[in-house]
Amino acid sequence: MAYHAFISYSHAADGQLAPAIQSALHRLAKPFYRMRALNVFRDKTGLAATPALWDSIEAALRDSSHFILLASPDSARSEWVGKEVSWWLANRPRETFLTVLTDGEIAWQASRSDFDWQLTSSLPPVLQQQFHAEPLYVDLRWARSRRDLTLKDARFLDAILDLAAPLHGKSKNDLAGEEVRQSRRVRSISVAVVIMLTALTGLAWQQRNVAQHNAALALERQQVAEQRVKELCAAWDVTTAFIEENLAGAIYDIRGRLDSVYKFEDNCRK
Repeated sequence: MAYHAFISYSHAADGQLAPAIQSALHRLAKPFYRMRALNVFRDKTGLAATPALWDSIEAALRDSSHFILLASPDSARSEWVGKEVSWWLANRPRETFLTVLTDGEIAWQASRSDFDWQLTSSLPPVLQQQFHAEPLYVDLRWARSRRDLTLKDARFLDAILDLAAPLHGKSKNDLAGEEVRQSRRVRSISVAVVIMLTALTGLAWQQRNVAQHNAALALERQQVAEQRVKELCAAWDVTTAFIEENLAGAIYDIRGRLDSVYKFEDNCRK
């Protein structure tokens, strides 16, 4: 299936808590080479349940292995949540139905093997007589007003472990151990990456310094060569003047021979 879980909730009541739960399920015990540990569907539209929208929601329900109800008085009254719960009860086993209490009350009446509907305010009516034994639920009423929920919060981590264990098909203890192992692995890889980047940065600076030194050396050599050319050109001018003054008869032959070898006329007139 495409999704490990489908989150059903009231956008008005749990618009902040739902994405925090989804993100935590994505990150808990995540191997470093994967984007997510689990794929969790959460509808973000918050629109009324219309036939056109229901088709896409039903497709997501069909592609999910577990159902997570964020139970609150608002979700209990929601037509949308009621349709999602009804579909799940009609098409999936009860053990795949998970509940997170975010507001209100849930009370079980053992004598009737059903919820006490006079005290229960957070469950939709379609759940009447659907469970033969009291189902467990995760209590996150304390977290619904929090804006900084992460897995670094020990209380939130413990709740997410309860919720994620059946999605991973592991016990809570085994999943907690996997989270510790993956966290240590990520830290080790992070340290190795920092060391590698530091070494590469040092090498880059070293190569930059060498390049600057070589550039300075090349510039110095070019300046020396240009000075030598100037000196040679000055000597050529002196020589030709001496030849013209003292050896008029042989001037063209001597100048021609010298110029054919050293190209003074070309180089000194640039």
